[in-house]
Amino acid sequence: MENEVLPSFSIGQLREMAEIDAGHCIGDDFMMFDEIRDVKLFENPCRVDALAAILCKGGRIRCRINLKEYEITEGMVVVSMPMNIVQVEYGAEDRCRTDFTSCGFILSTRFLKNLHVDMRNVVPLYMQIQNESCIRMREEDIVLLERYYALLRDTVSRHSPHTAEITNGLIAAMIHTFCDVLSTNAAVPSAVHRPVKSRRKMFFEQFMALLDQYHCSERSLKFYADKLYITPKYLSAVIKEVSGRSAAEWVDDFVVLEAKTLLKYSDLSIQEIAYRLNFSTQSFFGKYFKHQTGMSPTEYKTR
Repeated sequence: MENEVLPSFSIGQLREMAEIDAGHCIGDDFMMFDEIRDVKLFENPCRVDALAAILCKGGRIRCRINLKEYEITEGMVVVSMPMNIVQVEYGAEDRCRTDFTSCGFILSTRFLKNLHVDMRNVVPLYMQIQNESCIRMREEDIVLLERYYALLRDTVSRHSPHTAEITNGLIAAMIHTFCDVLSTNAAVPSAVHRPVKSRRKMFFEQFMALLDQYHCSERSLKFYADKLYITPKYLSAVIKEVSGRSAAEWVDDFVVLEAKTLLKYSDLSIQEIAYRLNFSTQSFFGKYFKHQTGMSPTEYKTR
């Protein structure tokens, strides 16, 4: 593993490594599968540059998404947002290669935007998925999604003059239905159920995109507010209204996740990690990390 960053995989790379039938793909933007032939691809932590949704049809598997542990069993759906950290865990007692059966799809952010679907615009659902990536589904909802999935699979594998248009329409319909089903099954916090004006949703979306890009070097709300041409006070108010959480909390979450990842999976020293995350000193980084997590970087690294 590189000593600085986790590997990041595109849909095209995953398709080649997992030997997915090209008939179940649309270029490097969309991939669906009836089975994951080799989940050991994710034995080591990595990032996937796409939205992934996987339904467990049988067996079980243990995984981590953004370092949070889950045990996935029949009737559960796992949703991973673009660039989440994903890892499938293996132990002596695991039989996931023979027991675990699933189906699912993976879409690039580019493809979602072309379909005019942005998960950040479905704010309550986005919040839920960020907090809890695994959701148990009702049987009737599983049946509904499986119908969409079967129709989409058959359409993608056909080659007619209108396959692209039909496929795009079906994918958009399935994604919106999927969002409705997840909202029904997920315990979405009431704080983010209230209506929010579209302009404020736009600020939330832009803030999250900036945070994803700059969190390793910038923790100041003024930096993000300046990028959005608004004041830090207004940024804080908007993010709190839209998400139910403060902008500072979002910044801290991104920074702490990056710090934990580097402490756990890289060969960088604590001092190197501190500088990589733009802390002026190792001591300052240590105090920040302990304030956020309740333990020192050394304690977290060696536990």
